[in-house]
Amino acid sequence: MSRKQLEIELDKTKDFRSPDWNAEQYSTPVDIAANLLWHLDLGDYIKDKKVLDLGSGPGRLGLGAALLGAKDVTLVDFDGAALHTAAENAETLGIPTDRYETVLNSAEAFEPRHTYDTTIMNPPFGTQKRGADTGFLAKATSCSDIVLSLHKAATQNYVMRWIVDHDGVLLDQHRIQFPLQNTMHHHDRDTEYVEVVAIMYTTR
Repeated sequence: MSRKQLEIELDKTKDFRSPDWNAEQYSTPVDIAANLLWHLDLGDYIKDKKVLDLGSGPGRLGLGAALLGAKDVTLVDFDGAALHTAAENAETLGIPTDRYETVLNSAEAFEPRHTYDTTIMNPPFGTQKRGADTGFLAKATSCSDIVLSLHKAATQNYVMRWIVDHDGVLLDQHRIQFPLQNTMHHHDRDTEYVEVVAIMYTTR
């Protein structure tokens, strides 16, 4: 599947119905999700791999990995309504139920049944709750070989130090202009852009 074909498929997915401002529920835009997943797949980190999507929301990242041939995908989120939407999205995309599972839990409390080859996640940026993203990093680091995580660029140095301090080895990083749609009561423009960094590292 080409990157463009993946983007076309992901564009069929539904978003959060009622995003929670305090939990920073911002979906990964379709084009950004497709680009991240496609490049991961080029690096042989998706196809036939066990993939974890922490804080999955409606499942765009995890289900995109399933479309690219992931062996199985686990979607973890504390929001049952978002996981219900993820199941609807899986049906829309033609992904059978034996290819993915949804787990209703927080990232920090999630207890994996096995290790994962790859975790891809868009955790809270820590704007509303300082350090909210490090709980996601800790869980991903404990149960995955490869992690790709999105963070606010202003916290890049802190996140990179955290990874190194926890025995991770940095593999790649690049910055993205991340659009935040006007879905929250405090937004006064249709779209606000935040500079985000995608950081990839290995725990092996």
